[in-house]
Amino acid sequence: MSTKTETPQGVGTEDLLAEVVRLRAENIRLIEDRARFPDRPDDIGRIIGAHVENLKAAAAHNEEAWRWACTRETVLRNEIKRTLTENAHLADGENCTLARLKKLVPEWESEFLANT
Repeated sequence: MSTKTETPQGVGTEDLLAEVVRLRAENIRLIEDRARFPDRPDDIGRIIGAHVENLKAAAAHNEEAWRWACTRETVLRNEIKRTLTENAHLADGENCTLARLKKLVPEWESEFLANT
């Protein structure tokens, strides 16, 4: 019986058997390398490690941006409050500066302005 038969894809069974032998040898080599050098990362380990480092860098950048945004928001809120307090005497009608300022401030600030 000959092993020189063709598969439907046109690949000989001898080629497939040779590929199986090669892959088994590669698998054994990889297992031995991991056993001899457990602290040395393999290709997948390096990819995962790089991905984790990228995630850490992105998280640190986002945290810093969030802190700056919170600081700017606090400063702006304090500036609005100071401006409203200093100019409270101007609130004498619909055309006053304070009334126009309240219309320009977004809706989420309305509660803040109502408490000043």
